[in-house]
Amino acid sequence: MVWIRHLRDNRDMPQREVRYCTTDDNVRIAYCVEGEGPPLLAYANFVESFSVAHYLPQLEAFWRKIAEHHQLIRFDVRGTGLSQRNIEHYSLAGFCADVEAVVAAARLKKFAVWASGVGGLYAIRYAATHSRNVDRLIIYGSYLRGTDALSAEAIRAYATLWRTNPELAAQTFADLSNRQRHPEAGEQVKRMYSESVDGGDA
Repeated sequence: MVWIRHLRDNRDMPQREVRYCTTDDNVRIAYCVEGEGPPLLAYANFVESFSVAHYLPQLEAFWRKIAEHHQLIRFDVRGTGLSQRNIEHYSLAGFCADVEAVVAAARLKKFAVWASGVGGLYAIRYAATHSRNVDRLIIYGSYLRGTDALSAEAIRAYATLWRTNPELAAQTFADLSNRQRHPEAGEQVKRMYSESVDGGDA
């Protein structure tokens, strides 16, 4: 177990205990448990790690509010954040294995699932194959297939950009939903993405 503390002006920022578990295919997954109450398992929106959510104060405040009334379980999927990086193969089954490992390690029986963005793809798959465990499925701003959000050509172009210029790719993805209404958040989200994932894993 590891403790991380965010060194910010806000001195009452909580310490967060980081725990680790291992999937059936031997991938090390990082997760944390905060708060008390009915359990809520939360997926990341894209590739951001729970360990850098403090870069976006609005996001951290949201999760802190949730943890006032729930046992909040957040985790980093394979290839991102504090979990094992540089994975050779990715698949929906692999992402489900990440959740299975976290659920077993946290000893969850019946719980709600929250997901948005890309996380919705993984959460829907997990809920469909583990319906006895999932009490509620909360999906916000997501889709069923990647091509519902971007064309196949755009996805290939972004994949190439991540591999060749991760810094620019992180900025581009950060600007997709922030440039118009929340331009100040673009740099914060870019920092989250840049510290959470390597270009190849993204």
